[in-house]
Amino acid sequence: MPWQYQCGVCRVQTEWGSREAAEDARSAHRARAHGGLIPTDETLTGDTDEEKQGGEILLKILGIGVLFGVLKWITEHL
Repeated sequence: MPWQYQCGVCRVQTEWGSREAAEDARSAHRARAHGGLIPTDETLTGDTDEEKQGGEILLKILGIGVLFGVLKWITEHL
């Protein structure tokens, strides 16, 4: 999943990349621009599109399972 570091104080942001790269950029930026201190407005963001897609797939699989269960029940009770 792609990750990005943003410093709201300096208006700095990294490109999307690995979580490790974003964390490394955060550490380097803190050391360089803030004397090693944590800025008051920073975020480490993961792109959640992949998580949303995974949830949609799980929901579809669950829906298909329910549909088959209903069809089985109907055929047994007719």
